[in-house]
Amino acid sequence: MERFLRTIGDRSPWSTLSFVALLVGCAGAPAPVESANTESADTEPTQTAEPVLASTPTETDQERAAAALERLVEACRAGEIDAAAACIVDRGPDAPPWSRATDASDPAARRQVEGICGRIVGDLRGGAYERLGYEKARQGEGLWHVWQVRYAATGEEAVFAFLDIDGVMLLGDID
Repeated sequence: MERFLRTIGDRSPWSTLSFVALLVGCAGAPAPVESANTESADTEPTQTAEPVLASTPTETDQERAAAALERLVEACRAGEIDAAAACIVDRGPDAPPWSRATDASDPAARRQVEGICGRIVGDLRGGAYERLGYEKARQGEGLWHVWQVRYAATGEEAVFAFLDIDGVMLLGDID
């Protein structure tokens, strides 16, 4: 996570993952109670990848970020690019900085989301992931909600960083 926090401010809009997004899809349902996602790729997801308009007032930022991560992973696993785009900050050249979710109807943005989903699904390799830790960090873009995860299939770790944009947790970076 420290690597993410040191480098997030030094990136061009299309670096690291080169992706885009906004909408309201990632704030939704409460996060799972357990600390790890134990579903395999062969089972039915417990949550839909459809956008949810608002979080409940009792959800913590940590729970909202965990739910956003789960929703993004489920959308990518299911190949639901529109739903995944709704979970990712739009960082395209025509987008106001850090202000909305990706519009998957734009062909270039859609390709970016497909690339992000390909990376996520590839890193999962059909397995689960475990959430290791959560942190908040204020940077120029806003307050980042950062989850460090470990992929069960490989033991590799990654950092998923979300921004709360108009009450919706949107993925802004993966490290």
